[in-house]
Amino acid sequence: MNSRWLNKLTKVIWEQLENMEEVSDLGCFVDRLFSQNMCVVVHYFCPVFLLLDVVLNWTKTIATNGGTIVALHLGKLYETEMFFYRTDGRVIAGSTSNMSKHRRKSVVAVSFIAAFLCLIIVRLTNEVTFPLILNCFGQSSVKWIPFSNGQRQPLRTHYGYINVKTQEPLQLDCDLCAIVSNSGQMAGQKLGAEIDKSSCIWRMNNAPTKGYEEDVGKRTTVRVVSHTSVPLLLKNPEYFFKETNNTVYVIWGPFRNMRKDGNGIVYNMLKKTVDSYPTAKIYVTTEKRMSYCDVVFKKETGKDRVQSGSYLSTGWFTLILAMDACYGIHVYGMINDTYCKSEGFRKVPYHYYEPGRDECEEYFLHENAPYGGHRFITEKKVFAKWAKKHTIIFTHPNWTVS
Repeated sequence: MNSRWLNKLTKVIWEQLENMEEVSDLGCFVDRLFSQNMCVVVHYFCPVFLLLDVVLNWTKTIATNGGTIVALHLGKLYETEMFFYRTDGRVIAGSTSNMSKHRRKSVVAVSFIAAFLCLIIVRLTNEVTFPLILNCFGQSSVKWIPFSNGQRQPLRTHYGYINVKTQEPLQLDCDLCAIVSNSGQMAGQKLGAEIDKSSCIWRMNNAPTKGYEEDVGKRTTVRVVSHTSVPLLLKNPEYFFKETNNTVYVIWGPFRNMRKDGNGIVYNMLKKTVDSYPTAKIYVTTEKRMSYCDVVFKKETGKDRVQSGSYLSTGWFTLILAMDACYGIHVYGMINDTYCKSEGFRKVPYHYYEPGRDECEEYFLHENAPYGGHRFITEKKVFAKWAKKHTIIFTHPNWTVS
């Protein structure tokens, strides 16, 4: 929805309103308008501001024609049609029946609108973050101060992820998620306090928080882990599976390592871990879900992952699950596909917790590897496409998604 679309919509609405004086049941026009997606305000907030902008435009337009709207009445609550009032007391749109009764209800209508707007404000302050609001106006490069929502939504069930102990599917629902990259971009950012205010905090593989709290925060809600990183977690099982026992672990990997018949090397490790730490919440990605992620890669890039000799990254699996589980996503510290070729880019380690390996060199090495590499740059192009369709923002560094 851009400004040109909004102006066109406003013009159409005004043209309809101009022709409403002699029509008896024109409330249905507005009723149809209000039933469209632009009025869904529970989790998609940009339309709220567009709707308010439309109302303001109506007010300005009608004011220039000798009157102003003083009430919008959703008449179904009162078993009547929707109608508009002007300051001169004349109804310019609505049912012709019981017109005097409509006029007497102007105070009720004004009260209704005031209450409706208050409910929107309360809902926004409880669930939405400032950059998501500002994103409606094209401003994404802002400091995010997220709100946690104490009143949880009903849990969503994700059947592609199965608990190792109970064999039950994953149930997870997050309002606004912070996905923290493992990149050296996070070093020195001092974003820990901001990140820890998020509803759900996602981390990847064995990225530590101890010793790095100031930059990356200390809370972890979900940790998505590659099958190759499981041994790294098991080097410090007391920390990962006992101290942080509220964390949900989602392990992805090929069927040969995740099979449950006793021959899956990684799955066997996880079974032993659950036996040692019964409260650990460990889930594995199903074979069907793994295939789905490959299908998405081919659909988005036109390339078959296996034939191209590449492996999907943990970031890929993280974002796919997050888009299903989160109403809004803020990704910290992830570079885009052009960053390493941009002028004056920041040279940082590949991981914030490991010195040495340069991030951009690692990206180019994997992107050009004939076999066995991650297509990090290709994946980032896809992430930028997803950000246009979903509520996703990338900061530190900031992405410009056109």
